Amino acid sequence: MTESKETTILNEFLFSFLITKFYTINENVIYIPNEMEIYIEIPNCFENYLSKFGILNTFIRENITFEKMNKLDLSQDLINTFKRMLEINTNNKIEEFIKKNINIKKYSYHQVDMFIKLLIGQYDKFKSKLQLIGEKGDDATDQCITDFSKSIEYFIIGGFAKLLLERNDDNNKKKDYINLLSKYYEDDLKNTKYEIPLIFIIKEEEKLLYKKIEIQGDNKKSNDYLKQIKEALNLPNDVEQDIQDNKSLLSILNSDNYVITSDNFKKMILLIYRIRANVPVIIMGETGCGKTSLIKKLSQILNNGEELLKTINIHPGITDKIICEELNKINEEAEQQNKKEKEIWIFFDEINTCLSLSLLTEIFINRTYNGKELNKNIRLIGACNPYRRRAAGFEKYGLNRGDDNDEELVYLVQPLPQSLLYYVFSFGRINEYDEKKYIYSIIGKLFSKNEENLHINTTLAISKCHSFLRQIFDYSIVSLREISRFSKCVEFFQEYYFKKNNYENEDKNNKINEKKIKKMKTMKETKNYIKLKV
Repeated sequence: MTESKETTILNEFLFSFLITKFYTINENVIYIPNEMEIYIEIPNCFENYLSKFGILNTFIRENITFEKMNKLDLSQDLINTFKRMLEINTNNKIEEFIKKNINIKKYSYHQVDMFIKLLIGQYDKFKSKLQLIGEKGDDATDQCITDFSKSIEYFIIGGFAKLLLERNDDNNKKKDYINLLSKYYEDDLKNTKYEIPLIFIIKEEEKLLYKKIEIQGDNKKSNDYLKQIKEALNLPNDVEQDIQDNKSLLSILNSDNYVITSDNFKKMILLIYRIRANVPVIIMGETGCGKTSLIKKLSQILNNGEELLKTINIHPGITDKIICEELNKINEEAEQQNKKEKEIWIFFDEINTCLSLSLLTEIFINRTYNGKELNKNIRLIGACNPYRRRAAGFEKYGLNRGDDNDEELVYLVQPLPQSLLYYVFSFGRINEYDEKKYIYSIIGKLFSKNEENLHINTTLAISKCHSFLRQIFDYSIVSLREISRFSKCVEFFQEYYFKKNNYENEDKNNKINEKKIKKMKTMKETKNYIKLKV
């Protein structure tokens, strides 16, 4: 359904609902009594909803600014948590604490909620008063809160939050929301460096200590990254050795040839900081850049190698009913895992490709689906493709979708609801150095130990092919998925060559090695030729 059709349907609904107070759908009749008041929330942001839905202009409007926000009204459970941690026990005192430490002048309720969850996620897990010991044995509580407030600015004002907080009365600018989203995505990619250490609270010998974890470092060995992950997350697993029932972090990492680099180490730490605090996470990145594999590996690391990640693949044909049926199954399993004090992660892949975004917004923001609550041990993660226009001069292939705006986009996506944009995490793009490490690992099974030079040269050849295609076309023309396809094709032709010539097992390696370089070059050239022609 196109945007223009959706707008027409919604205008008809608003007229019936607000003017006649009478609406029918299928055999259902809805009637609103005259004495019942109706309130409609319209975001004052980069998209001009009043021009889309003209009927709304006929009603009295009240403009609620950030300066006129209502006083904080937290649940009693949250107030009790602040009382235990910081000995402050009223909404007013908690609001004063937040204003003092949130470090931004203008903020929304979403950002306040994020600040509270991140704070409690670090400090309340030990269920005691917040009294932290510094490196010199002194009381470092105030300093820790100050450092924490600085470190989480990235989470609160990053991504699209700045765009959402801009009050924009320029109607012409509001109309072109895709341009704005595309621009903010590209700008965010240019500012992906996170240079402030993250604060992690750990417990040692009945004392609470706070650790600063530097996540913007030089390229290190896998063991070094795993040591930092173990320290930050206070994991019982050893880095190199299996101890009783606890697998080593290195064996969990290598179970499917996963490569940890400075780039994905940083992303792991930034993501787990949110996930553990029960803050919704929506990862925005190019297709095939490693979003799904990173979440899967992070879940395994936290669960001793056990697979507790549930993936729901979103696509244009999915319906609310299908999503709810999947959540019913996962919710039942989460109840069983909760008895073992384990978390279930739900990963919604490509959430902005469907028309069920209202349901997904309810799931991520309210933690309910059609009014039914999710279990408390469920963590929510989403992935979406970026809003990005095609590069100038990029030739279009395939069927014409009939929408000029869609034709200009690299990915066919729906605009995310504005409340979800606060939780977008820009996954960025893989740099050439890290991509080579991924390529080297993915194709490693094709080579024996005495074929290291061939392994390296094949890695470089594939990397050069990717660079060439990106220069000619668009960045997304190739991804890590091409590397997996390349490996599968090479394995297929090696096996075919072996069977065709009826070689004995002992001759297999010798005979195939003679042809390996030639066949690998042929496979890569053929794959790129096909891609160029499609």
